[in-house]
Amino acid sequence: MVEEHNENRPTFKLVTKGFDWGPGYWKMIIDLKSEVNDLSNTDFKVEAKKNYEAYEPSSKEVKTEVGNEEVGMPEYYLSDEKGNKLQGSSQYVTLELSVHPDNIFTNPFKYSFETGLNTYEPIEYKVTMSQPIYNLTGEKIEGFVLKPADCTEVLEPEASLFEYSEFNYEDEDYGDINLTYAFFTPDTKKSKHPLIILLHGAGEGGTDPRIVLYGNKVVALVSDDIQSYFDGAYVLIPQAPTMWMDSGEGEYTKTGQSKYTKALIALIEEYIDKNPIDTDRIYLGGGSNGGYMTMNLLLENPELFTAAFPICQAYASEWVSDEKLERIKEIPIWFIHGENDPVVSFEKTAKSIAERLNHLGAKEIKVTTFENIVDTSGKYKTKDNKSYKYNDHWSWIYVYNDEVKDQDISLFEWLASR
Repeated sequence: MVEEHNENRPTFKLVTKGFDWGPGYWKMIIDLKSEVNDLSNTDFKVEAKKNYEAYEPSSKEVKTEVGNEEVGMPEYYLSDEKGNKLQGSSQYVTLELSVHPDNIFTNPFKYSFETGLNTYEPIEYKVTMSQPIYNLTGEKIEGFVLKPADCTEVLEPEASLFEYSEFNYEDEDYGDINLTYAFFTPDTKKSKHPLIILLHGAGEGGTDPRIVLYGNKVVALVSDDIQSYFDGAYVLIPQAPTMWMDSGEGEYTKTGQSKYTKALIALIEEYIDKNPIDTDRIYLGGGSNGGYMTMNLLLENPELFTAAFPICQAYASEWVSDEKLERIKEIPIWFIHGENDPVVSFEKTAKSIAERLNHLGAKEIKVTTFENIVDTSGKYKTKDNKSYKYNDHWSWIYVYNDEVKDQDISLFEWLASR
C-alpha cells in the first residue's frame, strides 16, 4: 500500500556552508506548514546515518562502515525560509547543527582511499519533535518524526554565486580532454576586472566543480571581504577529471609534465577572451596539486600571468632548470607552505625554488611558512581544550581565511596592488 502524500506534513531543507576542513550541513530548516510563535514547550532531536570509509593503519585495510549518531544542536529558533532568525511568528524552525572537523555526520563529502577523491555521500537524517505545539489559531501541531524522504532540498548559498560550464580540448598527445569549471562574475559597473584563477588539490578532481568550491573553502574567494580588495574580481576555478599532476598515464608525474597543461591554458585564454578581463591583473594560485600546476603554468606561459600564490605547491625544484626559472623571475610570487608539511616537502619544492629565483635576481619573491596548521577561530578544540590541529599540509586554510600577511600587507591586498 502506497502512503499518500500529506501536503500539511512538515518537511525540511539542509543548508551547506564552507568550513576550513570542507563542507558542512550547519542548518536544518523545518517547514511546519503552519505559523507558530513559541517553541519553548517542545524539543528537537536529530539522528544521522552515513556510509564512510575507515582506514586501519596496522592492516592497511580500508573498510566501508555504516555510522549512526545523534547530531548535536547548539540552538534552534523561528526563522525565515532561508534560516535567518526571526523575532516574530513563522512557519519555519531552524536547527543549528554541530559542525566540527571530525564530525562526518554533518559533512556531505566522503573521501575514497582507493581513488583519492572526495564525492558527495548521502546522509540520512531523522528529525523528531518531541512535544506538540500550537499554531496562531490554537490548532495543535502534533509531535512528529521526519525521515530522509521528507528532505525537499539542499541549499548551497555560497556555491549558488557561481555558474558552471565545461571546456573540451583536443590534445595532440593525450586526445580528447574535458575540463569542468566554475566561474564567478562580479556585480560592478567597471569596464574591466581582474581575474583570480584557483587550481584545486588532488582530492577535488572529478566532474562536479562544487567539490572544488567546498573541498578547501574556495568559496571564500567571492566573499565581500576578499572581493573588496579587487573592487570586484572574476574568479575561474577549473577542475581536472583526475589530478593536475597526471603524467598522462593516470600516475603522478615524475618529471613535472602534465597531460592537462595545454588544455588548461586554452581554457584560461578562452575565458579571458569572452569576458571583460583586465589582462594586466591576472592572478594565479592553487594548493598542493594546484600549487604544482600554478608553477607549471607560470613556467609554460609566463606572459599570461601578473602574479601568483602557490600554496603547499608540489612542483619539485629538481624538475626545473635555471634557464627556465629565468622566464618567471619578473613575476611576483608569494609562496605559502607548512614548515612541517608531511605530504609535500617544503625544502624540496617552495623553499628551494624561492631561493633559486632570488639568486637569479627575481623581482619580488615572498615566502610565508607556518610551523603548524591550527584552528584560529577559537571554535574548534581538541579533547584537552587546545586549538584543533589540522594536517600540516593544509596551509590553504590561512589563505582562504585571509590570514596570510607580511608585516602590514595581506596576500590578497598584495595581489590586488600588482
